[in-house]
Amino acid sequence: MLYGRRDPRAWIWQIVGRQLCGSCRVEKVYNRTNAKLLVSWRPTKSFRIVGDLDLKITFERLLSIMSSENMFILLLSLTSSLPIGILAGLYSGLIITRYSRFTSLRNEVIRIVRSIDYMAGDTKLVIAGLEELPKIFLISSDLLSLHHRKAADTVLTVNAAILESNTLAERGQITSEAYGERYLHWQKMIREMAPSKAIIFSIKSWHL
Repeated sequence: MLYGRRDPRAWIWQIVGRQLCGSCRVEKVYNRTNAKLLVSWRPTKSFRIVGDLDLKITFERLLSIMSSENMFILLLSLTSSLPIGILAGLYSGLIITRYSRFTSLRNEVIRIVRSIDYMAGDTKLVIAGLEELPKIFLISSDLLSLHHRKAADTVLTVNAAILESNTLAERGQITSEAYGERYLHWQKMIREMAPSKAIIFSIKSWHL
């Protein structure tokens, strides 16, 4: 099984291979059996040596092969990589959680806008599908609580535009063509909403 470059096992045996073959550069180290590694190194650019490295060595032999400096580097790398990996994973999960919450609110606004139905009547437009329209105001409050102020303002602007257009429709002061153009514009404004990058990448955990 081939060890990747970032695999700690490959890195350890790279150090061992360098110690065993002097200044030679170890090219590949991968598991052949439980007790062997196939090691490839190049003493020169035009000459390659490929052979088995016997891993049946005791821990004391490994300590004698590796210098104290290499041992310090090895221990430092192993002890520092674990907490760094944990912190990086937690931070990545935090970013994904924040962005997912924003996109879910944005998609909900688009769904509510698309649920609005309109048709031309005898003297005025007939508007339907307004049952969930009050939720838009609540979603803007959610965005504001998440500190996405620009997005919250956009949602409030769209909500005010919808209410204004519906009032004009009730009075017979807007055509179906004009209402349709506004209808598409509302959806475009919501789709182009972006989260606050400062909040998405903030290290403060309460900005969830």
